[in-house]
Amino acid sequence: MACPQKENGYTPIANELMENLAQTHLGGYETRYLLVLLRKTYGWNKKCDVISNSQFVKETGLKKQHIWRTEQILIKRNIVTKNGYKLSLNKDWESWIKLPKMVTELPKMVTKVTKNGGHKRQKHLTKEILPNGKDLSLKKKKMEYTQIPLNDDGEIVVKRKGMKRPVTENPEPFDQKKLLAKLLSSPAKVHKISGHYIARKGFRYGNYEQWEPDLARIMHAAKGLKGYNAQQVELTMDYCQKNYKEWTLETVCSKISEISK
Repeated sequence: MACPQKENGYTPIANELMENLAQTHLGGYETRYLLVLLRKTYGWNKKCDVISNSQFVKETGLKKQHIWRTEQILIKRNIVTKNGYKLSLNKDWESWIKLPKMVTELPKMVTKVTKNGGHKRQKHLTKEILPNGKDLSLKKKKMEYTQIPLNDDGEIVVKRKGMKRPVTENPEPFDQKKLLAKLLSSPAKVHKISGHYIARKGFRYGNYEQWEPDLARIMHAAKGLKGYNAQQVELTMDYCQKNYKEWTLETVCSKISEISK
């Protein structure tokens, strides 16, 4: 039976860091990566250290490509800093890029009044409001309501003139790091693939007018990779990056069936 004792070794870390890590949304891989990083630095009374991917693989049991991808996400969110080959936890927790809170509430059953006065039960009706902006009431009969499109943050979206892709009417100041972190942490496979591609290519955008059309094109190409798992996509991107100077996601789509055999 395991019986760990503090006398056999411990990792000293400030309570303030632990409290803010607990309040930061992290994926399973990111949490395991950070635990190893803390053990290899603060556990040896060091602020930073050179930690190879093979050490992370040994300590976490994750694959090497997952370690590399997790490290890039944490660096982009400014939680981990890398100076040359030395890794460290960024103690300035106020500079961490925190993701929006995840919605865990399940969609509710909604009763809709039909023309003949009957009631029809409809499932999974979410983000629906009345034209006057009030909530949908189940007490009133013969009620008409309009479904207004909302984005992931619950904001009403409109179509800008000359653009096919709907965007928010008044977007917040452009921040590529924040937008990229949101793509990488999205549960949608197309978003993750698009985010990894942008990060690998090192694209730089100055405003939404540059970002949105290019992202729409990249996401359209990423749809061709939905049938493959993350490991197959990563391996094919590695192959294309090494063998083709001007490679794109279309190149990855054409080579993935050959590389992933």
